[in-house]
Amino acid sequence: LSAMREAGAHHITVKGGKIQYNTATTAGGGIYTNGADGVVNMEKQTSKAEMLSYIEYNTAEEGGGIYANRGSVEFTDGNVDYNYASNNGGGMYVNDEGTLYMKGNAIMSRNHVPEGKDGGGVYLRGTIVVGEQVSNPADLGVLLAEDNYAGDSYQ
Repeated sequence: LSAMREAGAHHITVKGGKIQYNTATTAGGGIYTNGADGVVNMEKQTSKAEMLSYIEYNTAEEGGGIYANRGSVEFTDGNVDYNYASNNGGGMYVNDEGTLYMKGNAIMSRNHVPEGKDGGGVYLRGTIVVGEQVSNPADLGVLLAEDNYAGDSYQ
């Protein structure tokens, strides 16, 4: 099973922590959510010292880091890095009319799927919204997707 598994109308918030080194045999090595009202929030911790959220070094058949079926992923401030899926969606798999919202300092890097599979960083079968409801373009922050890989030889 995933490190965090949610089914139904629940919210999972990762706020200034790490979900790492987990394995799921099917979907969502780090986080799995299933349901139209399910929400995964990734944001930074701001009380005391500022700290980003990390989902890293997780593996699964689909959605190595995060698998969201019909729900939404609100990826605001955090990193989804170094995750692996043997099928699709190394970093994240958003399925069946799910929505991925990206704004703030959202970084997705060095995620991987094998050759012939799709979505080294994100496999999306839904909607992506980048920077929605940002009143000041400077508030958009850093949206970075780099070094995500679909193929046999990942470096």
